Amino acid sequence: MELSILRYIRVSAVFALLTSGAVRAQKMDPEKVYPRFPIGPTGLYATIEKGGAVTVEQVAASTPAAEAQLMKGDLILAINYKSLKVGDPRVALGTAIAEAEATNGKLVFTIERGGMQKHATVILQKLGGYAEGWPEKCSKSASIIKSTTRYIVESQQENGSYVFGNARPELAGLKGCLASLYLLSTGEPEVLPVVERHVQALIKKLKKQPTTSNWHLGYQGILLAEYYLKTGDRSVLPSLKSLCDQAVRSQVAGGWGHGGIPGPGYVQSGLMSSAGVPVLTTLILANECGVEIDQKAYAQAVKFMYRMVGHGCVPYGDHRSELWWSNTNGRNAMLACAFALFDDPIFQQASGLLATMVVDSYFQPEFGHTGGGFNVMWRGMASVHVPSDRRSSYSRQMRKLEWYYELSRQSGGGFSILPTPPNNVRYAGAAWGSGAIGLTYTAPLRQLRILGGPPTKHSVTRKPPVIQWGTQADRAFLSTEHAKGFGKEELEPHEIYDLTIGKQMGNAQIALYAKHLRHANPLVRSWCARVLKDKNSDETFEVIAKALAHGDPRVRRAGFDIISGYDNWRRPFKSAISRREVSRRFLPAILKTLNNPQSSWWEIDGALFALGRAEPEDIRRHVGLIDQFSKHEEWYLREGAFWALVGLRKSMTGEEFEKLTDMYARSRHVFERSSFDRGFWTILKSDRVVLGELSESAVGRKLGKTMHDIPVVPEYGRAALHEAAHRTMMVAKHFDSRIDEDMIPGIADYLKVWEPYHQHSVWLISGSRWQPGVLKFIGSMGEEAQPIVMELENILKRYDRFDSKRNGKVAGELKGQIQAAVIAWREKHS
Repeated sequence: MELSILRYIRVSAVFALLTSGAVRAQKMDPEKVYPRFPIGPTGLYATIEKGGAVTVEQVAASTPAAEAQLMKGDLILAINYKSLKVGDPRVALGTAIAEAEATNGKLVFTIERGGMQKHATVILQKLGGYAEGWPEKCSKSASIIKSTTRYIVESQQENGSYVFGNARPELAGLKGCLASLYLLSTGEPEVLPVVERHVQALIKKLKKQPTTSNWHLGYQGILLAEYYLKTGDRSVLPSLKSLCDQAVRSQVAGGWGHGGIPGPGYVQSGLMSSAGVPVLTTLILANECGVEIDQKAYAQAVKFMYRMVGHGCVPYGDHRSELWWSNTNGRNAMLACAFALFDDPIFQQASGLLATMVVDSYFQPEFGHTGGGFNVMWRGMASVHVPSDRRSSYSRQMRKLEWYYELSRQSGGGFSILPTPPNNVRYAGAAWGSGAIGLTYTAPLRQLRILGGPPTKHSVTRKPPVIQWGTQADRAFLSTEHAKGFGKEELEPHEIYDLTIGKQMGNAQIALYAKHLRHANPLVRSWCARVLKDKNSDETFEVIAKALAHGDPRVRRAGFDIISGYDNWRRPFKSAISRREVSRRFLPAILKTLNNPQSSWWEIDGALFALGRAEPEDIRRHVGLIDQFSKHEEWYLREGAFWALVGLRKSMTGEEFEKLTDMYARSRHVFERSSFDRGFWTILKSDRVVLGELSESAVGRKLGKTMHDIPVVPEYGRAALHEAAHRTMMVAKHFDSRIDEDMIPGIADYLKVWEPYHQHSVWLISGSRWQPGVLKFIGSMGEEAQPIVMELENILKRYDRFDSKRNGKVAGELKGQIQAAVIAWREKHS
C-alpha cells in the first residue's frame, strides 16, 4: 500500500489492511476438520482438526519425513520455530518449505507425541529459491517440471490410462486429459510416445462409447487438437470431428450445459460456462486443425462468450455477472485461454483483460461454486496471457501464491490440489493436481496453443468469426488501461477488495471510491459504485456528475450504476440517491447516452437502469425511448428497458402496466423472464399498485396467451415451452385472483399440448414452491374453470399413451392427482 493513499482510509481500516499479511488464503473454519493434505515434498500428509491442531495423518515411505522418523498422530505445533496457531497453518507450512529449499534445506518440526514435545528435522533437496518472475526462466521451476514429468510418465499404464497413487485409472476424463496436456506442454519429444498411447486409447474408447458429457468433451477436444497441432497425427481428426458434431448438437443459444440439451430452468437458462468454455476452445482449435465444423454454431458460441467480457466476471450461466467472485472458479481464466487463440486485436484485448483479472484475484485462489478446483487448474494457464505491461501483476500473483504451490508438491514429483476450505475434497488429490498445477509451471514455455504458443506447421489459417455485438464504443470495456484521471496505483488488489466488498467495505473516504470508478477491472468499478450508492451527499453527487461527464464509457457506466444501485444479480436495485436528485442533476446525461446511436450497449444498459430512478413524470415523458430498447436484440438492454418502466412504481397506470406485460410476452430469454417476474412482484406486492378493471382483464388475457404462445429458444425443444408456462404461473401468483378467469383460455390451450416428460410441466399441474399449480387453481374456481377441467380429462384419456420410460416417479403419480382433482371439481359443480 502506498503511504499517500492512507489519507483516504479510516484509521481502523488502515490497521486492518496493514496487518492483513503478504499472502492470502481461503478462510479456515476452526469448527470443522480440514481434510488430508500434503505438506509439500516432505512426504507428510496432515489434517487440521477442530481448533486448528495440525495432525500427521500419513508419513509416506522413503521420503524425507520418514527419514526424520515423524509418525502418524504427531501434532505439529511449529515449523522452523514459528507457531502454527495462526489463521491458516497451510500458509506457514508452504512458506517454510520455500525458505528451506532456498537455504539449507532444513525444516524443523516442533511436534507433540505422547504428551511430550520434541523437534524433528526434515531435510529437503536444496533447489534454491524461485527466480523473480517465476516460473519463467527459473531453475527451481525447471527441476519441479522434470520431477513432475517423470511422475506422470511413470503413472501411465499399458492401456494408456494414468493411475495416480491409489486413485482409479484416468483415461477419458478431465484428469487424464490434463496429464497428457501437461506432457505436451513440456515441449520434450521424449514424452510424445506416452501422450500418443493415451490419445490412441482415448480414440478407441470414443469410437466405442461417444462422449455426451460436455465436461469431458471440452478437455478431450483440447487434448486431441493440441496433439494434432504438435505432431500432425491425422488419426485423431475423425474423433475430433465427432466431438465437434456432438458439441453442435448439444448447443443452446450459443452455450452449453452439463451434457445434451440442458433444462432451461436450471440456474437461469441451464447453461454452464465452466463446461461450455472448454467446448468453445475445442471448436476454435478444431477449426485451426482444418476440421470442418458448423460455422454458424461456431460463430454463435464465440459471440455468446464475447458479450460477457468487460461487464464483470464470466458468469456461471447466461445471466449477469456474479459480483463476489473475482475469478469465478476459473471461468475468466478459461475464456482468456480460448480468446488468446485468435490472432485478432479485439480477441487479444479481451483475453488480456480476463487474464489480468485472473492474476489480480490472487486473494481468492480457491473460491469456487463446488470447490476451487477449476480456479486452481486454469489460473496458471491464463496468467501467461496478461499484456506485456501487466507482467508485474503476474509475478505478484506467483509470489503471493508461492505457499500454495509449495504445499501442493509431492515427494517424488507431481502435485496434489489442496482441499478447498473449510472441508471440500471434490477436486483434491494428485489425479487432479499433477497435470493441472504442472501446467502452471510449464505455461511460460508456450508449447501449447492455449498457452500462447504460435501456430504450428499443421495449423490452418482461418480468420475468427466476425462478431456483431455492440458498437465501436464497447471496445473500451476490453481495455486493461485505467481510465483517464485514475492516477497511480496505490492499493494492491486485495486491499481494494477489502475496502469495496470485503470486511472494510465503505471504510474509506468518497475520494478513494471515486478514483476507482476509473479502474480497468470492471468488478472494481461495480464494487465502488455499490459503496457510493449508499452515500447520499453533495460530494457523491459531484462524483457522479464527473463520472457522467467523463470521456470513457466505462466511467460513465459506473456513474449510472451509482444512481441505479446496480447490483448485477439482485432485483430490484436499491440506491440512497433520491429520485428528485436524479432528475434534477443527472437526467440530461442519462438521455444523452440513450439518444446517442454511437453509445456503447453496456453504457446504454446502465443508463436505462438509471432512468428508472428518475421522477415518474420524467420516466413517463420518455416511454417511447424506453420502448425502442425493449425490442433490442440483446436481452441485457431489454431487461434494462423493463426496469426503466418499473421505475414508475406506485404512480404506474394500468395502460403502462400493460406495456410491461407486452415486454414479458415478447421475451424469449429465461433470465430475462425471471427478472421481469421480479419486476411484477415489485409493482404488485411491494408497491401494491391497483390496476383498473379493464387493464387487469387485458393483462390476464395476455398472460394466459403466454402459457402456450411465447417466443422461446428453439434449441431447448419442448422443455422451453413448459418452463415459460411455469414462469407465467409464477408471475400470475403476484396478481389479484380476479385475473384468473381471464387466463383460463390460455391455460386450457397449454394443456392441449401438455406432456409429463419435463420437470416444469409436472410442476405446472402439481404445483411447486414457486406457484400453486393448475389443480389448486381449479380448486379455487367455480364453473368458469370448465375448459381447464375438460382438458385435464383429455390428458387422463391419453395418459397411458405417454412413454412410461420417460416418466419420473412424480410424473407417474401425477395421474392419480389429476383424477382426484377432476372428480372433486365435478362433484362440487355437477
